[in-house]
Formats: sequence, structure tokens, C-alpha cells
Amino acid sequence: MKHALIEKNGVQAVYTNQEITSGKAPIEVARDYYPGRCGDLWVVLKPKYIFSDLFRRNHARATHGR
Repeated sequence: MKHALIEKNGVQAVYTNQEITSGKAPIEVARDYYPGRCGDLWVVLKPKYIFSDLFRRNHARATHGR
């Protein structure tokens, strides 16, 4: 699944729980990681992308001014 996400347009990086807890992820990712509360993968988007862009066929969306 990690490799499939990395190939998506707009994805900068994907980290697994193991990469985060072993120090292989940037501190910006690790400081927001909470074991048991976060999912199995942590997706980092490129600037100016929003998560819904990655999976929606209809790209109509609202960013509420951002």
C-alpha cells in the first residue's frame, strides 16, 4: 500500500509506524505521531495539495479560503 500511495500525484512521502518509531521519519512527522491512535501509514502531501484530491474523481472541493 505504501508504494501505491507514493505513486499518487501530490504525495511527497509515506512513512510506516516502524519508520516513525525507529527515527527514520522527519521530526515534523514523529512529533505528531501517537502510538495506538494513528493509522498504519503517515502520508505527507506536497505543498498546495489537499487529501481529497488524491482519491476523488470529481475534483470539486472546498478549501474554505486556504
